[in-house]
Amino acid sequence: MASSSQFGSQPTTTSDHGGGVVGWLSDTSFLTKFFAAVIWSVVPLIVVAVRAGVDAFTTSVAAFGVVMTVIVGIWMARRVSGSLARVQYVAEGLASGDLTRTTGLDSNDEIGHAAAAIDQATIALRGTLAQVAGTAEAVAAASEELSAASAQVAGGSAETSVQAGVV
Repeated sequence: MASSSQFGSQPTTTSDHGGGVVGWLSDTSFLTKFFAAVIWSVVPLIVVAVRAGVDAFTTSVAAFGVVMTVIVGIWMARRVSGSLARVQYVAEGLASGDLTRTTGLDSNDEIGHAAAAIDQATIALRGTLAQVAGTAEAVAAASEELSAASAQVAGGSAETSVQAGVV
């Protein structure tokens, strides 16, 4: 159900993570059925209102307002849930040790700010791990040098013991 437009194979909805509200918002068959139900609910109301003497134009405008409110509500919910799904995707990656994921969000709302913070944290963690890896390599090299020096000292001690026994 998730679209993967600009993010490759990365999900843009949480339907890949178990569905929930985002799952039904991204389900086009659900939306088709929903809008059909809204239309079949609004049309009889218009007929009843006209029969009751309410102006047909007023009733139609009110019905149109209800339908537009529902459409805008669904659009907003899909927009927010898609952004949250991106943040969730990256957070799950961080939890599993995958530091390659990014949200790709650049919106100037609260979710966009949270996404930017997670992206910055991921970049900082990558840098820290690179430093740790470099330090580990330096420690390994120093350990090898110490081991070689220790072997030389042990060899020198053994030779000194042999010579002391000869004298």
